[in-house]
Amino acid sequence: MSIRSKVLAVAATLTLAGGVAVVATVPANAETPACGPTCVELFSSSSPQLILDDRNQSQATGTPLTTSLPSNSDPGEDFTATESSVADYWQAGLVSAAVALHYGCEAGVDFGICAPGVSTNDLAFELGFSPYGAPTGMCAGVASTAVDGSAVSLQPCGVGPGTIWIVDSAASISSSYVPLINATDTNFSDPYVLTSTPGGASLMTETLQENSVSGDQLWSWDTGLRVDALTVTTTSLPAAAGGQPYSASLAAVNGVAPYSWSVSSGSLPPGLTLNSSTGQISGTPDVAGTYSFTVTVKDSQSPPMTDTSQPLSISVSGPVIAAIRPDSGPVTGFTALEITGTGLSCPARGAGCKVTVTFGGKPATANPVSSDEVLADSPPAAKAGTVTVTVTVGGVSSQATAATTFTYLSFL
Repeated sequence: MSIRSKVLAVAATLTLAGGVAVVATVPANAETPACGPTCVELFSSSSPQLILDDRNQSQATGTPLTTSLPSNSDPGEDFTATESSVADYWQAGLVSAAVALHYGCEAGVDFGICAPGVSTNDLAFELGFSPYGAPTGMCAGVASTAVDGSAVSLQPCGVGPGTIWIVDSAASISSSYVPLINATDTNFSDPYVLTSTPGGASLMTETLQENSVSGDQLWSWDTGLRVDALTVTTTSLPAAAGGQPYSASLAAVNGVAPYSWSVSSGSLPPGLTLNSSTGQISGTPDVAGTYSFTVTVKDSQSPPMTDTSQPLSISVSGPVIAAIRPDSGPVTGFTALEITGTGLSCPARGAGCKVTVTFGGKPATANPVSSDEVLADSPPAAKAGTVTVTVTVGGVSSQATAATTFTYLSFL
């Protein structure tokens, strides 16, 4: 049976046995525009993430493949993939019965019985070098039976097991990234897996059944249905009215939902909280001012994609102190003060609204004059020092700033 009747051109996100989707977390469209959505890019999950590359852009058998940072213009990163089951490749005569029994056995279908503990038909694929979208007939593979440290190079596609890569669902699928086993390898307890190395790609021994593999031995690919870089799309948030319920939602695109949100720097206005699951900011703010912060969003891949690039701010209306004159007085108190700013009085017909002034939390006498002026007498203090003066109007307080301090002076 012809292998061409068995394999399918990849045109959607690759789904492995067990329903685990393989997706890339590096920037999409890493291939040249000419290659378009028919191309796939094989990425390592190492940090930084690396992409398989024919850096010399040669089409000769034995051309070594390397790993490099992704590019949007390098035709050496252009590959097309064909995928099928291990059993299909065995039926086409491209993998051995031993490999099929271990990775591609479905009892009663291709074989009467399977190897002990094996009852699956794993995914396998070839990765063809296709600069600018033009297939060359050459695939990523090894020249002979895999051994530790074998160089990965261009080999003729559709000839034998050297260009076929297997995903062992029984041992290795746990996230969006998986180790890739070369189909020439019959060392099933310690198979050789594709490894990104400085300046190249090789096969190294890894025990998949017992030990997790490292980042440079975990791979994913980007296909025609792309997973672009996770991005926060919210660029601004509406202002809040102090003392009134507030609600606004953060949004992101790309990556794999559901997302997880957090504030990575700065702070939300007091009284507001961020729902980490929904991205909704809600509550009743009770301290006026402008609050700047940065949000972080992570997606649900493992490892997750993260975007922390979006600084935001929320302005809360309410009393704002611009100046206190004088800004110091004796600890005995009763210094007559003028507090100026904005929003320092209750609105007209504001039933139940009160204006209070505190010095370091201690109540002071207060006489609101207008929306931009309050007269107050400092209360006595137990000791010398600097305190924060707060004006509260209708339950909404002024924000502490450099302009809101008053210094108690000791007796001379």
